[in-house]
Amino acid sequence: MHHKCIYLADIVLFGLMCGISLFAVSELFVNREITAKWFGLILTVSFAGILWHILHRNVYAPVQPVFMLIAACLILVPLRDGYVSGFNLRLLIFPGGLLLMLYFLIQMTETYPASDSFRLITAVVVGMAGYGLLQYAGIFRTLNPNFRITGGFDNPAGFAAALSITLPYAVYLIRETAGRTRYISMAAFAVILSAIVLSGSRAAVTACLVVAVCYLCCRFSGIKLRKWMPLAIAVLLIASAIMLYFLKKDSADGRLLIWQRTWDMIRDHPMMGHGQGAFQAKYMLYQAGYFEAYPDSRYASLADNVLHPFNEYLLVWSEHGIAGLCIFALLGFMLIRSYHRSPDFTKFIAGLSLLAVVVFSFF
Repeated sequence: MHHKCIYLADIVLFGLMCGISLFAVSELFVNREITAKWFGLILTVSFAGILWHILHRNVYAPVQPVFMLIAACLILVPLRDGYVSGFNLRLLIFPGGLLLMLYFLIQMTETYPASDSFRLITAVVVGMAGYGLLQYAGIFRTLNPNFRITGGFDNPAGFAAALSITLPYAVYLIRETAGRTRYISMAAFAVILSAIVLSGSRAAVTACLVVAVCYLCCRFSGIKLRKWMPLAIAVLLIASAIMLYFLKKDSADGRLLIWQRTWDMIRDHPMMGHGQGAFQAKYMLYQAGYFEAYPDSRYASLADNVLHPFNEYLLVWSEHGIAGLCIFALLGFMLIRSYHRSPDFTKFIAGLSLLAVVVFSFF
């Protein structure tokens, strides 16, 4: 009974972390959707970390090199920003919260089967997908009247990202369960996929296509990743991007404008970047300089106030240079090498979820 109570407490804590990161909204913050989720998640993680060590005093999972690399990156960001532009409490709190969350997840996955986490994540995301579908049907209002479906976010991007990242877990449950549980898993997969399609997110559709191809190729040739797989994924990504470009051409052209001006920023400081937060501070100056030099540009009607380049890799490159990209590439290499040392289906599914993050981050 004691172990069951501890297990229930751990599941509740993990469920709270997942739920808050998707549903939390508060008018106390200027950005009521994102900031509320950040602070709610950090507070929950802090409480979870304290309670975990109370309930599991003698359980300590070994700290892996990947964790140490992530920790070093998250620590270096506020240190570099503090050196360049002064102390920033927000930048100190958020990386600390991420480290606590990662450490808690490591402890939990070492203690309980990964399938338990997959079930809980899928259940929470199905709730978000169902909420989005009800928004689309007009039963609930969206947080942004310009869109028919947003879930707990102010636009479909965050909503679709959460769903596309979780889709591999639903696939895992379909394959690894039987009887009524499998039918429930299939229904969950259908709900999530329907919400992704109705969201209209081209990035999410592309991520799902790449993940599906990777899964099918590895499924029918064992779960060991083939050497040609990265090339196949790259080709599919490019083909999908070209196809989806013409679905919303004006929106795509607007992003091309942003990427081109971001590239101008990168060319000025390619090695070390402009520093943390430099994109928001400097991008509009580059965009204004471009339109001053080319007032008749076809992009003139698409110009807007831009706070993000809509590409995480360009953001890292513009703010942290090639050095930042190399650290990111090293992290990916370490994860792939770790998988190849002891491959199994559970890790493969987790890798597909990360692959969805990687693809989605391009857009």
